[in-house]
Amino acid sequence: MTDVARSFTSALERVLATPDEPPETSRSLPHREAMLVSQLQATLAKGRRQEQTSRLLFDTASAITEAHDIDEILQRVCARTRSLLVTDMAYVSLNDASTGETYIRTTDGIVTDTYRQIRMPFGSGILGQAAAGGSTYAMSSDYSHDDSFPHLPHIDAAVAEEGVVSILGTMLRTSEGVIGALMIADRSTRVYSSDVIALLQQIAALASVALQRATYVDSLTDALAERDRAREEADSRLLALERLQRFDHDLLELLRNDRPLTSLIDALSSHLGAEVALLRAAELEGVHRAARRTPWVHDCDGRATTLMHAVAGRRVLGAIEVRRALGEDDARLLERGAGVLSAMLLHDERRHEADRKLQDQLVSGIETADQTAWPTLSRRLAPFGLLEGSRVHVLSARGPGNADVFAALRPLVESRGGVIGEVGGTVRIVSGDVGPDDAARILNPGTIHAAISGVSTTFARQDLARAVATTERAVRAMRALGEIGFADPTRELGLAGLALSHLPDATASRLAESALGPLLAYDRKRGSDLVTTARTLLDNDADAVRAAEVLYLHPNTVRQRMRRIDDLLGPSWRHGARRSELHIALRIWHGSIPPDRPDPSPE
Repeated sequence: MTDVARSFTSALERVLATPDEPPETSRSLPHREAMLVSQLQATLAKGRRQEQTSRLLFDTASAITEAHDIDEILQRVCARTRSLLVTDMAYVSLNDASTGETYIRTTDGIVTDTYRQIRMPFGSGILGQAAAGGSTYAMSSDYSHDDSFPHLPHIDAAVAEEGVVSILGTMLRTSEGVIGALMIADRSTRVYSSDVIALLQQIAALASVALQRATYVDSLTDALAERDRAREEADSRLLALERLQRFDHDLLELLRNDRPLTSLIDALSSHLGAEVALLRAAELEGVHRAARRTPWVHDCDGRATTLMHAVAGRRVLGAIEVRRALGEDDARLLERGAGVLSAMLLHDERRHEADRKLQDQLVSGIETADQTAWPTLSRRLAPFGLLEGSRVHVLSARGPGNADVFAALRPLVESRGGVIGEVGGTVRIVSGDVGPDDAARILNPGTIHAAISGVSTTFARQDLARAVATTERAVRAMRALGEIGFADPTRELGLAGLALSHLPDATASRLAESALGPLLAYDRKRGSDLVTTARTLLDNDADAVRAAEVLYLHPNTVRQRMRRIDDLLGPSWRHGARRSELHIALRIWHGSIPPDRPDPSPE
């Protein structure tokens, strides 16, 4: 082997052993052999750099992919970029397609808020060019004096405030297109080598992949969360439907078994877990009377209360009151409960109406039944506790508001037994346990103006008919005379009462009018009321002062009217038999009720 060959071999071995140190023997080698040694040394150095870069990129990729969300990914990208490229700052911008701008999202090394808040139009400055994606990268080694790109005064001011001189940037691209840029900047002049540019682009590619993956993960997470929400909602709806089904079953049982209203209230209270009350239509006040077909919340004694009407057409039958505010599912239960309440109340109305018609027929039949019809009528009355030969009370009641009289007495009869009906304007009761005192106590003269009469008799055809006629005559006379309260039919009602109880109204009125003709003619012509003045005077022994107190007039006014009556009837009207005759006529006139005059309501 020649000396040249040995020196060449030795140089190659030294390069392989210590690639960073050039062998001294290569200087004595011929040019060709020396070039080969240098090329080997450069190749080895490039391989080492590529290996180092690959290792750094792998570490960077690992660090980026370990991040859990987009903010953490961008923060790691900036930190790794600044560390690997040994630069003063690194930052990421994201694009806003709606405004045609890119804005700085995440930074590392930037010290001024003005720079952090930069929003750059696409195509302006290095950032705007990199984010626009027109080229693979954009850079400047002297930003302030570089006129190769458009400048914006406020951006230049921010760059100057941060002290930036050199800038390099490359785009971030995902499957959706260019989404922003990865940037580095230095506060001194720096010419960025191709290795730096390539490494920045590789980091940007890694960041883009990580962002794409994070987007997919977020989408998947959102989809899973949406699925879980949908499942929870479906489970909730299923539970609500099962609850509604159980409630409907309970309501159906109430209707099928004809249960009382209290059973509905108990069912609602149990299913809603709240205090529930039933309000009748008469108990609703003010705006609560207006028909509403959905629940609404109002304040009751400082407490939120939900009210739901039971409605039939436009008529409010009643309402359900729940002592708390209700959610959507509970409100649906309440609406169903209100519908069932409407059905139950209407059924009660129809049942009460049918029962009333039946009892009207039975009560009317007691007075008119003959020997042939009585056995059938007696059998029909037996279910009401009225048995042949038993002792019963027969009551008659009558007043200007017979509907009020009937409504007040019916619950008493329903609870104690017997029948109640209305015949010819008189409310009539036949009961073994409802006596005159009971009726008089309920029909308080302070609230209901009614005349009441009653007797005790045997439940037999003739005895009942006699009792009905007796009480009817007494009530007829009391009504005609304007008397209210209870009257024993055996007491003396006077001649006026006797006439009014036995004569038809029109006949009694004609008799009275015949006796009082001059007074009535004068009142009709002048619009006065001498008839009432005359009645009041005779009721008070012709004492003008006492009569004036009753009429709320001055005694002189009453005396003037008295003289006018003297002129029309003669002075004898206040004395002797003439006085008695006229007093009876006046009482009959005020008590009788011909068709063309209203029913007098006693004061």
